[in-house]
Parts: sequence; structure tokens; C-alpha cells
Amino acid sequence: YYSESKSFAAYGQTSYRPDFLDDKAEFTAGLRYTFDQKTIRSRDFSADNPGVYTNFFNGARNFHNISFLLSANYQFTDDIMGYGRIANAYKSGGFSARTHADPYDAENDTSYEAGIKSEFFDHRLRINADFFYTQYDSAQINVFTEDPVTHAAASITTNAGALDYTGGELEFSFIPAKNWLIDGSFGYVDPVFNQFLTAIPPSTTKVNLASQAIDNYTSKMTYAIGVQYDFDPFSFGDLSVRADYNFASPKTFHPLTILSPLNDIIKST
Repeated sequence: YYSESKSFAAYGQTSYRPDFLDDKAEFTAGLRYTFDQKTIRSRDFSADNPGVYTNFFNGARNFHNISFLLSANYQFTDDIMGYGRIANAYKSGGFSARTHADPYDAENDTSYEAGIKSEFFDHRLRINADFFYTQYDSAQINVFTEDPVTHAAASITTNAGALDYTGGELEFSFIPAKNWLIDGSFGYVDPVFNQFLTAIPPSTTKVNLASQAIDNYTSKMTYAIGVQYDFDPFSFGDLSVRADYNFASPKTFHPLTILSPLNDIIKST
């Protein structure tokens, strides 16, 4: 198969800082228009006549989207700023070439975020934190299915349905003494499917398996911590040493265990 993707976009953004809030607040708005073209040509080898092609398919789809951004931040003090943000975006649809170019639709999401950025102790301690909630509509998920011609297992992209992400992030950096730096981060996300429509072979009828669906390739919890020491400059250059530790909770590689029975065995640990 041969596929081609083209994307065109135009966007604009503006910010406003009103006088009546003593220049402590700033409001931002943005708008983006995107146009995507997806084309595909596919063909199969004939099982009975090697070198002969069958099942020719030519597909073309266009996608349009207008997305927006609205944000506001307020400088409570010189060292503490709070902010809020609402934005939406999309990912264009396309074709699943390995199963005879099955088309899938665009994915859309709307995200809500609020957070704080702060510094303390004469800029020796920095703490940033935020909370977010994201709603996905027509979420694009890779699933295993049966090829209708070869009956072999194939991975396709499908619009499973509705998915919500709720989570938060925290990061800090601290200078406890001259030449020392300690920094770290923590993140947590809880993805929940409200709808996951897919067919279980040999049936071709889609059913809602939201209660069984897993957001694959997602670690619910991540954290990291690092310690760094910078030596005073030498005549030949600068030298620093650093140690880091990172953690990510297990990831599952397939969204439905009913279609991938070894899901729990092969997941990352």
C-alpha cells in the first residue's frame, strides 16, 4: 500500500492585560483552522496466482477543524501566579491499510487546566502544580482484529468512543546550599472509558466494552527525583555530577484483554 498525508493550517493568538487589574492579570485567546488530506492506494497478492494483484483500493478523505484556546493568569504576588486554561484540538482521521484500508474518523478533545507557578526563599525553591481534565470524543485506539480476507490477526485504528482523563502534576526544584540542586516531579492520571465500541471476531457487530477497556501505553503514576552538584569552575572548564531516579507504573500494551489474552503477562513492570 501507499499513503500520503497533507496538512494545512492557519492560526492566530492575542493577549490582553487590562489596566483595571493593575496589570496583574492577562487574558489570551487563540483560534486555529486545520485542513487535512489523506489518500491511500492498496492492493493484495493473489494467493492462487503469485505475482498477481487483487483487491485494489483507492481511498481519499478530507478533514476540517476549528479549534480554540482561552486562558487567563493572575499574578497574586511577584512570586506566585495562578492560571486557568480551556482548549480543544483534534487529530485527523485516516485509513487502516493492513485491513483493506478501513477508514476511521477524526479524534477531538477538550481540556481544562488550572495551576499555580511559585517561587519562595529568594528564588531558592520553585514549585509548580496543576490539575487537568480532558474529554476525548471518537478516541482513536489501536486494536487487534481479524483480517476479513486472510483471517490473520491485524492491528487497526478505530474510533472506540469516549474517554476522560483526570490527573495532576507537581514539579519542584530546590537549592539547599551553594552548588547544590535537588529537583523532582510527580504525575498521576486516571483514564476512564465511557464508551468503547468494537467488534469481537467472528462477529462484525460492534458492542460497548467500556467497562473492560484499558487506556494502553499509559502509566497512571510517574515520578522522578534528581540531585546535582556543580563544582566551582576549574581552569580547564566546568564539572558537575548528577544522580537521577525515575519511575513509571506498569503500562498495558493492548486496550482489551478479551482480544489479547496475554495482556497481563506482557505488560511493562
